[in-house]
Amino acid sequence: MKLAKAAIKGGLWTAGVRYPSFILNFICNLILARLIVPEQFGVFALAFSLAEMIFFLNQLGLSQACVQLQDEKDIFDTGVIIAWGWALSLFAIALIGAFVLSHWYSNEILEMMVVICGIKMLELPCSIYMAKLDVDLKFKERALCDGLSKMLGVFLAVFLAWLGFGIWSLAFREILYTVLLFASVVWIANYRFHFDFHLQTAKKILKFSSNLLLIGLAQVVYVESPKLIMGTLSGVRMLAPFERGLYLSELPNRLLSQFYGHVAFSVYAKSQHEPHKIGVGLEWCMFFTCRLMWLAGLVIFLFPKFIFTLLLGNQWVYGAPFFQGFFLYLLFKPIFEAQKNALLAVNKGRLVFLATLTSMSVVLLGIFSVWYADLSWTLMSWIYGLGVFFASVLLGIFCEFMGIKIQWFKVFGFPIIMGAVCSIVHFMINSDLTPFIQVPVFIVVWGLVSLSLEWPHYRHFLSFLKN
Repeated sequence: MKLAKAAIKGGLWTAGVRYPSFILNFICNLILARLIVPEQFGVFALAFSLAEMIFFLNQLGLSQACVQLQDEKDIFDTGVIIAWGWALSLFAIALIGAFVLSHWYSNEILEMMVVICGIKMLELPCSIYMAKLDVDLKFKERALCDGLSKMLGVFLAVFLAWLGFGIWSLAFREILYTVLLFASVVWIANYRFHFDFHLQTAKKILKFSSNLLLIGLAQVVYVESPKLIMGTLSGVRMLAPFERGLYLSELPNRLLSQFYGHVAFSVYAKSQHEPHKIGVGLEWCMFFTCRLMWLAGLVIFLFPKFIFTLLLGNQWVYGAPFFQGFFLYLLFKPIFEAQKNALLAVNKGRLVFLATLTSMSVVLLGIFSVWYADLSWTLMSWIYGLGVFFASVLLGIFCEFMGIKIQWFKVFGFPIIMGAVCSIVHFMINSDLTPFIQVPVFIVVWGLVSLSLEWPHYRHFLSFLKN
């Protein structure tokens, strides 16, 4: 099977399996937002951020290393041994950290942090088995494991929240999901652990992973530091809408990541010496991503209060300004991820690290500015978006230097022009129509205009699929 067909088939299978579970998870999370008060969501978000900062080595990139170095001797056994070593060491650090942090955080937050760290111990070993599925192009099996585990986990959370377990329902959701995912990928992967550790292979894994570790550390700081600082300084009530707004803004990215995430990386890695082919795949990924993400981003920007309260309930209305600011993050996060996977596939992790470091620096500077000038914490969602915007621009420049050529106007021309026109019309015309009517009309108009003006591109893509 040609790699292009493998990529498309893998993406469709992954999407076909994961989208139903995604919808069920989304509905259940909306129910949880009504069963659990915002303050408890804030406590869980703060505990999760602390756990993420401790377990930053989960970003070591062992799974990508195993995919990239798949022909090395005893690659998967060596990867599993390294993964368990890191996981156990980090959990020991978490226990010590809980004692140290007891001077600043409540017992409820620290207990939840330790539980989450215990769950995270399984993530690194699990990623090695998932890498084996990616190497064998078993995207359907991987999607089934992930989707079913998530569904069962969130069903348990809703049931426990209905019984009044509160924040612990969120913890048991993560526990069941992680345990089921680990057990299922170990069972399905065409690989059994034999304790065959190879020192030279380990050195290659760690060398490849070192750049990814720096990338992962920068991403953890970029994602988690605002939550950690906001939860510490302004309290869990202000953290809760920020975290839920970020979750909702990530949903479209998760919907489309099946195509430009691990599926794309696995296929790009097999064409790593042919950057022009990677450029073709990356261009089409970003073309369709922009049309969908920019539409979703504009809806959030123009109708934040309507969308936020419709999804989470009126008790979350005070968080609408947070949600509106995430529109920029929603626009550019998928672009960043797509370009990142293309560069990682050609073993240019250092370039990705530079871009990630840029986004991290923007966020940290923004946090300091908000704190020092005593500005509104709602600005943090805008700063998130600026960070990923600058990182995406840098990655685009790096792709060009690496021979991964993109027709940028083809990708961004229509969304930018259409988005500007729609925004101007919306703010100039004081419509008496309710958002229940305005939002569907906006979506339909966007789709019809895109099809009519860009039909040659869609026809070219259909021809590309046939050939």
